[in-house]
Amino acid sequence: MIFFDIDILHKGVDKSLVLQLKVYDSHNYRCGMFRINQSRKSLPDPIGGVCWIGLDRPTLNCLMPFYVGVNKLPRSIETMNLLDFTRDSAWWAFNFVANYANIKYSYMMKDICAKQKELEDAAYKALSDFEQGAKSKCRYDLNTFCNNNTERVIYNL
Repeated sequence: MIFFDIDILHKGVDKSLVLQLKVYDSHNYRCGMFRINQSRKSLPDPIGGVCWIGLDRPTLNCLMPFYVGVNKLPRSIETMNLLDFTRDSAWWAFNFVANYANIKYSYMMKDICAKQKELEDAAYKALSDFEQGAKSKCRYDLNTFCNNNTERVIYNL
């Protein structure tokens, strides 16, 4: 486990730190899912903790934030069976991108990294905007935020 202060992302420090902490994989190493847990004592518990989830291979996906205060995950995240293909699963969307990139990895990574940066930057901004002036959010707002972000990521893959 690697522990670090992700709060620095909200203080103007380069967000590439998170990308550098992802486990770099090659064609010989696989990962089905990973997460980075963030804990911020300056915020109330429901929004102070964030679990950043990445599906499939770390270098070929983008991190999606989920507040610890949510009581329901988006259906596309709950539906993760690596042995049973379904279009309802976010994991299979990320897996498709990862497998497609294997055709010509060196060429496709440029486009994948650009999209990854676009989606993660949007998530960082949305998270910051959501938390501005909010010392407490109801669970409905947290669920809606996390669900909308997930759907935006899946739609833009």
